[in-house]
Amino acid sequence: MFMPETKALSLEELDAVFSVSTRRHALYQLRQVPIWIKKHVLRQKNVQEQPPLYEVAEEDKTYGPTAAAA
Repeated sequence: MFMPETKALSLEELDAVFSVSTRRHALYQLRQVPIWIKKHVLRQKNVQEQPPLYEVAEEDKTYGPTAAAA
């Protein structure tokens, strides 16, 4: 649950995943639990999502952690 998913990722995407610490991945996933409960168990419509842990610039395919992960 707290480890990053790496299945079917390109080398650039893997680099972005592993540039973020495991601790930060775990904290991110822990913050996802109440969001998931609100969306899927309580069926609330206006649930604020977290910013993504990594970003992908599609125009030049550069990968890196977002400001939230830094």
